[in-house]
Amino acid sequence: MPVPDKDKIRLAAYRDKPVTLGLRPEDIGSAAAEQLPGAPRIRAVVEVVEPMGSESYIYFRLNDTPFISRVDAHRKVKVGETAEPAVFIDKAHFFDPETEARISC
Repeated sequence: MPVPDKDKIRLAAYRDKPVTLGLRPEDIGSAAAEQLPGAPRIRAVVEVVEPMGSESYIYFRLNDTPFISRVDAHRKVKVGETAEPAVFIDKAHFFDPETEARISC
């Protein structure tokens, strides 16, 4: 996943070290994310689709990592298929995996 320019300075101390990427469900696969030119995408398998009226929660798995996307109810995906939701990467948060603290400026 590419790191936004605005985050590169604060992540410089973590160069060649693992960090945890935090994304809110509404920033994965949402209409806003899908409309961003050049938005990064996560290729993952759909495990569960949970219709909630005007929106749906899509539960994905990427290798051993589960994550959730909150999308418009009209977005159609099927359990078992591979999808590539866009990510609103400018809204990402980064965490130190050892301390679980948010990495800030």
